[in-house]
Amino acid sequence: MAYFRCMVVQGGSGTTSFTINVTTQVQTLYGKIAYLKQGNVVIDSATISNIGACSFTVDDAGTYIIEASDGNQNFSTEVVVQAVVTAELKGFTWQAWLTAADISTAGYSSLDDVLADEIAVRKLMTIHASVDYLVDSLV
Repeated sequence: MAYFRCMVVQGGSGTTSFTINVTTQVQTLYGKIAYLKQGNVVIDSATISNIGACSFTVDDAGTYIIEASDGNQNFSTEVVVQAVVTAELKGFTWQAWLTAADISTAGYSSLDDVLADEIAVRKLMTIHASVDYLVDSLV
């Protein structure tokens, strides 16, 4: 059983940082502290919100562990942040990308909003027309 879902996204334009977005459906963890570790070393902590979400920012690729406890049970998962391949996009618009996947642009004000929506990203990466649009936009 997966206790945490993690999605890694690269930071904004010109940055080399990565954001690890963490979500959980374990309600006993809401409001608890989650720890980000590399090996046995705690490198950051964050409070899990009342909707089961928190995030961490890391500067390097590597293997990280997310841990939290509700006082009765310990929960953890491993997250691997891999090196990023940078590519330029030509003519890419996030609105056209959503349209290619038959996803409404309503409710999104930027590409960051789209990337923060795990369900939308999964759909974007599994709909053939959406993937074709993204690939065709690569230089």
